[in-house]
Formats: sequence, structure tokens, C-alpha cells
Amino acid sequence: MTLNKFKRHTNRNIIQSLKKEEILRVKSSRDGQIISCESGILWITQEGDWVDRLLTAGEKFRTRIPGFILVQALSDARIRISPQEKVELICPAPQSLQEELACA
Repeated sequence: MTLNKFKRHTNRNIIQSLKKEEILRVKSSRDGQIISCESGILWITQEGDWVDRLLTAGEKFRTRIPGFILVQALSDARIRISPQEKVELICPAPQSLQEELACA
């Protein structure tokens, strides 16, 4: 399985477009990081947090604990993360059923 991966180390905002079903893996070493949904619908789950969240355009989520965060686009979406340490696209939108099964 080939995954689209990228890593960035920066203290600036990161704006990323996501296709439906794409997943971002965000590593946050501090609380207070802001994840904003600029368009579309995002599903967010954070390591150590029992509550998952759905964000729609204009809504924001502020992390409360350090750790990994998974953000999945439930529709084509645009996300802003600030400040940011590391982002990795771990599963691109499948182009075929075979890719969808390989990514699951």
C-alpha cells in the first residue's frame, strides 16, 4: 500500500484542502492548538479524549491535551491548523475500490 505522506515542522498556520475520506494525522505536543474548518465537514478524534467532534464551515476546535489527533474529511473540506508541529496525510481519497480496501 502506498500512502501519500508529508511532514512539516512550522509554527505558522497550515491550510490544507482535503478530499472526502482523506485523513490527517496531527501530532500536538501542547494544548491550545486550534483546528478550524474553513469549508466542508470534518470529524476529529484526539488521543486521550473520549469525545469525538464534527466541525462544519466556520467552526473551530481547541485541543486541551497533547497527543495525536486524527481529522477526517466527511466531504471535500479545507482545514486550518495553528500553531502546528507535524502533519501527515495518512490515507488519500481512494481512486478505486482496491485502494479503498487497501487503506482500511
